[in-house]
Amino acid sequence: MSQPVVQCFRVAETAFSMILLLALAGCGGTAQINNPSHSTMKAGNWSITAKSSAETYIVGGNIQQSNSSLVGQMRVLGPCESPTSNFDPSVAAPLSGAVDGTTFTLTVGPTPSGTVIRMKLSGSGTSLNNMAGTFTLEKEGCGPDQGTVEANIVSVPKGHYLGKGIGTSGDSNVSVDLDWPQQAGPADASGYIPLNVNLSYKNSSCSANTPVNGYLAGSIVDIVFVEGDGPNPVIFAFSGLLDPQANTVLKGTYQTLSGGSQPACSGDQGTIELDSTADL
Repeated sequence: MSQPVVQCFRVAETAFSMILLLALAGCGGTAQINNPSHSTMKAGNWSITAKSSAETYIVGGNIQQSNSSLVGQMRVLGPCESPTSNFDPSVAAPLSGAVDGTTFTLTVGPTPSGTVIRMKLSGSGTSLNNMAGTFTLEKEGCGPDQGTVEANIVSVPKGHYLGKGIGTSGDSNVSVDLDWPQQAGPADASGYIPLNVNLSYKNSSCSANTPVNGYLAGSIVDIVFVEGDGPNPVIFAFSGLLDPQANTVLKGTYQTLSGGSQPACSGDQGTIELDSTADL
């Protein structure tokens, strides 16, 4: 075969290879290499329960995903944190993270007390609403710790939640009727969802009823009840956790911080379970 003919074959072979590469690129051949697919979390209100052999930590708040990056603001409850009687946006801890394939790597903290929780969660698919994995916790004077994690998205409650208190002090016949007339809106800048609910509180000798404000972060609910505009109102506080699976049970603690114009309301304190299916 003559030299010019060989050169023509080589030119044709090179041209064919270039066309094949372009065709593969057009079919997504190179796109899969440069932009690997990854799972996605459903944006919204997430509850994360981290358990070690000795302790349980509750993390809740709003999580958003953009491509492979995750951000959020979270409330952290646990033995390393200072308890608060109601929500304070200053106690929110930043969440950052990323997803690689089906593995989500999240870091929560530091909290105001210095806690940092690192998690690895697994989930395959899009718009995931639950995942599981492992965690480690670091805090000087409290930890280190490690264990397993379950994460679930939690919808905002709606309807009546009724319950009777188990008093540790004060009146032993406390009942609470908590009514969410409509589902709340999106989370605010602190990562908490503001709640506007109606609460009826009564014991053997007093009763109070008023619209109240509260916050939801994951499964964490905090509500402060204030009846009366004067200098001496009735003040009732509730802090609890929703069942992140059923969302029909709310367990927590209550305390009357001030009896106000109704001294018989003062001193009530205990635990309570509010159930949306209860009939008291």
